[in-house]
Amino acid sequence: MYIPNLLLIAGSGQNTGKTAFACRVIEKFSKHFDIVALKISSRLHKTTQSDNVLHECENCIITLETYTDTGKDTSRMLKAGAKKVYYIQVKNNNILEAIENIGEIYDAHTPVICESGGLRKFIKPGLFIFMTTQQDFLKNSELAALADMRILTSDVNNPEYLARIRFSGGKWECC
Repeated sequence: MYIPNLLLIAGSGQNTGKTAFACRVIEKFSKHFDIVALKISSRLHKTTQSDNVLHECENCIITLETYTDTGKDTSRMLKAGAKKVYYIQVKNNNILEAIENIGEIYDAHTPVICESGGLRKFIKPGLFIFMTTQQDFLKNSELAALADMRILTSDVNNPEYLARIRFSGGKWECC
């Protein structure tokens, strides 16, 4: 399935700059568009009273982030300027079923930025960015080979990468 209005960010592991780069993209493009952001995790955690749960079943939990000050990745995305931020916890084999609950993902006029390691196995986004550290450069090489852009963690603040990203005609692209 091809979703042109989806910018997908994955990485070679934790602490590779995925959220930091997603926030930089959100900051840039939220000045012109209502950005929807997604964070997808393959681990299911118990929800708390403060979570704004939109959907919950045996294989999936979807919450809407409403706080900008928790320090969580979703909170950072909201603080960066995303209009809505969803946190999707799902077992990988149910990932397509889970994202179907997010209607904006199929609206070509809505730019969607998603942080997920597993989603690329099921869909082709308009733009796929792979983040990695120097020491993990060859880790997840199959996934990295699908990337339109590879960025080292040490380059997450390099303005050249951000300057190469465009959203036009309902599609993310790399120039």
